[in-house]
Amino acid sequence: MPHPSSHNEQQLLQEWHQAINELRPLIDGDPDGNQTGANYGNAFRETDYAAIPRRDLPFGVPDFLGDDRAGRAHQHPSSVSRPVPDDLHTLIWKATPS
Repeated sequence: MPHPSSHNEQQLLQEWHQAINELRPLIDGDPDGNQTGANYGNAFRETDYAAIPRRDLPFGVPDFLGDDRAGRAHQHPSSVSRPVPDDLHTLIWKATPS
């Protein structure tokens, strides 16, 4: 299953959709919950995204970090990339217009 930050949208949607369907019968839901809620569709909508909570980011990082809303509005799927070849240790964050 690709990481949620994958740039291959169709593979990401397909494999997460399948995984959710396989996991639902294996996990007990909350007593007041509903395990039949919506699953991923054929494309991401803006409502499918959520910003990383500020408390999960290091103190003092710029406001754009952890929220790609502005980048998506400017047709950029993500403000995060890795160097090529991928060294598995470095993330490159690009500031997006607000």
